[in-house]
Amino acid sequence: MSEPVENIVLFDVGREEPDQAEVPAKVVDGVVRAWRQVAREHGVTPAQVTGIHAMWEPSVLDRKYIELTFPGVECSAAFSRPAPDGWDAAFEQAREVLDSAIEKLDEEEMDQAVDGMLSTAGEGVLLLVLRSTSLPRQRASRIRTTTRRRSTRRSNRSSRG
Repeated sequence: MSEPVENIVLFDVGREEPDQAEVPAKVVDGVVRAWRQVAREHGVTPAQVTGIHAMWEPSVLDRKYIELTFPGVECSAAFSRPAPDGWDAAFEQAREVLDSAIEKLDEEEMDQAVDGMLSTAGEGVLLLVLRSTSLPRQRASRIRTTTRRRSTRRSNRSSRG
């Protein structure tokens, strides 16, 4: 994920995924720069744009550009644009919001994964097995060797008897 010091600008152009560009958050022409990059890389035109979404609210200059270049297209933003001397506090607040959202998403994804495993396991339950790195390799190797010897001895005994 991008740091909040970057402004991710998304342009909906009728595809499954929007076209996007990253520009510095503090610049007053971020949407202008982002559009130039997207238009150059993806060959899209302003008429194809149905929505614009940005991490940071566009500046006055960018709002005017959006109005003239993409008439009638709505622009949304995740965070309000601070005063020129308020960026450090805004970045910190954005980091906290993003970290909280990621933590919540991670918890929800884990819950969904566990629920999915339990629902598809039938009568059995699938368990995740974690491998320990705290066991020294030599010791782990001896354990494997000892286990193999025991199973070889058992099979030899059963074939004799």
